Amino acid sequence: MNKGIPIDTDAELLALLRHRHHAGAGIARLYADYAADMAGLVQRYGGSYDDGQDVFQEVALAFVYSVQDGRFREDSGVRTFLYAMTRNKWFNELRRRGRSLDREARFEEERDALPESAARLLEHKEATAGLQATLERLGAGCRQLLTGFYYGERPMRELASELGLGSEQVARNKKHRCLKKLSELIESEPTLAQQLKNLLYGPQ
Repeated sequence: MNKGIPIDTDAELLALLRHRHHAGAGIARLYADYAADMAGLVQRYGGSYDDGQDVFQEVALAFVYSVQDGRFREDSGVRTFLYAMTRNKWFNELRRRGRSLDREARFEEERDALPESAARLLEHKEATAGLQATLERLGAGCRQLLTGFYYGERPMRELASELGLGSEQVARNKKHRCLKKLSELIESEPTLAQQLKNLLYGPQ
């Protein structure tokens, strides 16, 4: 585990992420310094290797946004911030999966409330349109998989069967690749980045 990080490492990383032309180097460093540890945290709480990779990818994206728009408070420390985000996101995912299993067992009952992700999409229709256009660029397969899993709250094995992916594991691997492609598009388009910030944090 990467312990004993020098005091100036956080400042150097944040400076890279805030600089438009060096953000890519900052993201690479973020992954090099923290991906293994944060993915390992997910595994210690019952997740798989792929779960850890997926969670960190989402956490890293949200962290970069928080740095670039000034939301990140430097006094908290990067590792502490990432640890809290990773832990919270994984626990939320475990709760989400529990709800999915419960819905499968009692599929005739209606859900009491929309999941948070779906509610946000309904509230921010203009931003959703921008995201949908970007997902179209990823292709039908990625669009159906990501929207089905994150917004439709559907079980991965159900999506794997529907999309002809062979197995739940194959579907998880594809989801990871789709998220990576989406991250690359976001980095290349400032307007898209702002739209997704609105989805994550609400209108600025």
